[in-house]
Amino acid sequence: MAKFFVEVSFGYVGCYSRDVIEADSEEEARNDAYIMAIENAESFGFYQDEEHFGDLDSVGKDFDEDESDYLETGFLYFHVEPYVPEKHDCQI
Repeated sequence: MAKFFVEVSFGYVGCYSRDVIEADSEEEARNDAYIMAIENAESFGFYQDEEHFGDLDSVGKDFDEDESDYLETGFLYFHVEPYVPEKHDCQI
């Protein structure tokens, strides 16, 4: 198991999360980070809607039936890199 620094967001200032996770590979860490990004967006009331957006990386909040669109939208972002205590401890 290796440690990875993870940062997730969906495009709004202050709506991000940073953490150190353990995973067998960087690919596994990226998969975990993607799930963390979804959970982070959901914690602020933003949800995926593949039918509306055409992808799973876009999120929306407060669907307006009259406009047939979301009032607020964002895009899932996640970054993964090997954990380096000297570099990352001040960011957590």
